[in-house]
Amino acid sequence: MAPRGGLRTNDGTIAERVDGAESSGQANRIRERRVHSPAAYSIQMRLDAMVACRLLWDLCEDIELVESSTGRRTTTTIAAVMVVDLAAVLTGSIRSAVTYLNDPATWKRLVDVAEEAWPDNPARRLPPRPASRSQYCRFRKRHLTDRAEQVDELRELTRRLSVEAATEIDLFNSGSGSFSRPSREQTIAGDATYVKAAFNTNDPTLTDPITGEVRTRRVDDDATWTAGNEKSPGYHLVDAVAQGTTPGARIILDATLRPHGTGDGAVFCDLVEAIQHDLSRHDREAYAATYDMALHAADQDRLLDLGLIPVAKVPLTKKKERAQRRLGPHTFTLSNGTHQSFDVIAVDGTPHIEVPTTAGLCPVMLERAQTKRRRRKNGAYEVASFWRIPDQPVVAIRLVGATVRIRNQSTPKELNQSTPKPRTRTLRVIPPSDPSYREIFGTRESTESMHQHWKATLVNKRARTVGANRLRHAFHCYQMSVNITTLLRHAQQTDNWDMFGAWRPPQRRLQLAA
Repeated sequence: MAPRGGLRTNDGTIAERVDGAESSGQANRIRERRVHSPAAYSIQMRLDAMVACRLLWDLCEDIELVESSTGRRTTTTIAAVMVVDLAAVLTGSIRSAVTYLNDPATWKRLVDVAEEAWPDNPARRLPPRPASRSQYCRFRKRHLTDRAEQVDELRELTRRLSVEAATEIDLFNSGSGSFSRPSREQTIAGDATYVKAAFNTNDPTLTDPITGEVRTRRVDDDATWTAGNEKSPGYHLVDAVAQGTTPGARIILDATLRPHGTGDGAVFCDLVEAIQHDLSRHDREAYAATYDMALHAADQDRLLDLGLIPVAKVPLTKKKERAQRRLGPHTFTLSNGTHQSFDVIAVDGTPHIEVPTTAGLCPVMLERAQTKRRRRKNGAYEVASFWRIPDQPVVAIRLVGATVRIRNQSTPKELNQSTPKPRTRTLRVIPPSDPSYREIFGTRESTESMHQHWKATLVNKRARTVGANRLRHAFHCYQMSVNITTLLRHAQQTDNWDMFGAWRPPQRRLQLAA
């Protein structure tokens, strides 16, 4: 009997489906390699938008260039060099980007786009000819990646412009949620990824085992990290992303490499603090920050001091059990105005109490009613939540609706003990049992998707540059590319083209005459 459905396999036969109508009956079938872009735009369309976007020109105008008193004056500009970097994000390498831009028709179109977008600003122009590869390399080494201070300046400028882009698409708007119930748009999501270096070794010499000849080989001196069992040199990159509700509304806010001896959570807190400061310039602020299991108790206390709600899972104990800790007696206010004390136990992030029943003490999970914060004299915030006893069969009628205030931050005594027991290790402002947890913690999926997309633009998912400064510079260019593409989609959806001046993308469909 012939199979009802099948898929052509590598050996030319027809294999019957065994795992559903939408999958294959053969596990090792050839798959086409695809780079899933967050926007279905062509390379030329995205380059046009980048050249027309105000973010690119603001970045180029703020970068300080120092001209040498000797030698020939450079004939290229920072804008032409940045266009090469942005084109390399789309084409995969600097060589292919230079080849793509050297086409006279392509470069003339970009020159016309810049003039069309900003006709009243003659400083926002591209030179008549694109930068060659040698011009690009000399310019980048001298003004962009020669010293770490230059990359730090580029990162700070890119972060400020990224925060402006986030406010442009209406992220971190106070009207979309509250501090007690923050929304997805008011959350900063972070994650870390490991990028393998361009070379798979740190040893600059190679000794032939037979002849004893010593040979030299290229290595990346800055790549000293290892990941897993591969022992491959590379870099740990920590970033922060903002995500809207519409598809593709992603803004990469900031990113940096993790220094040696510093945890991922501590680096993420540094990013959040700088982003929160830049948001204050636009009268915006983030209410929540989410990260994975690398966000330790000290990092969560730091986020609470900044006035943000950390959203993360609670790690299991060494026995693979749910973590719990007694928070001590707390006074509950009953609905009739009286008070009663219960011992509160934090289990997997959620406070519990034990109520007496005929069968003994029965644990009851509390419901979060509200979360408030107030600023202390030293400038840090104090965050506390109000929890309510739910209406359950085991709870007496007089106890239903009773509320209690529980502090979320750790005290200096809890942190300075010989055996530190910070409550942020087991207590969460928004625990996994809270209805808001799934929406906010799911924002991390945007960072994972971004990492996959970025690595898909790299050859063999390895860094296409050598050195930490060049890698950081390449990622900041990718950051600008993603953010400008997000602004392009937002402009088409809202018909607000302020970020692109007078430029408008050409219509995709031709209007045929009747």
